Amino acid sequence: MRDQLSQQVYKNLFYSSTSAQLLLGVDAPFYTIMDVNNAYLNTTNAKRDAILNKPVFDAFPDNPTDSASHNVAISAYSFSQVIKNKLPHTTSNYRYDLPIPGTDRFEERYWTTTNTPVLDDEGEVMFILHTPVDVTAMVKLVGREKANLKALKDQRKQLYSTFMQAPVGIGI
Repeated sequence: MRDQLSQQVYKNLFYSSTSAQLLLGVDAPFYTIMDVNNAYLNTTNAKRDAILNKPVFDAFPDNPTDSASHNVAISAYSFSQVIKNKLPHTTSNYRYDLPIPGTDRFEERYWTTTNTPVLDDEGEVMFILHTPVDVTAMVKLVGREKANLKALKDQRKQLYSTFMQAPVGIGI
């Protein structure tokens, strides 16, 4: 009875959490998706039956058109640090594109993720709780701000250069 109650409490808490979360196995290099909550499914546009019990990098593969990204390696490193150190590990503002269901295309996305160990009674890592936060809008806004500042600086340089080349009379 107590196990059933614990299971029901777990499901209620996990599935209704507003933070997107995956529960991953510690079976490196697969990191099998053991469970997924509703917030994660909404954030990633994934379907529970399409990703449950799959290796995480099969469910969410590398974007083949983004050869510069090392997102799978970054995620795998974070998972390994959690297992090794038995402490949470956070990775900030990195690109990990999501497959668009039913197509061979990917959607550009940026994430800050925290991977937290779930320990058993002996202190060994049983699972990894993967909690991503979508920071795409913030990263793109910062990128636009940098581009705007660069354009403003370039415009100032050009205006200064033009003014410095003008005859004194025009300058006065």
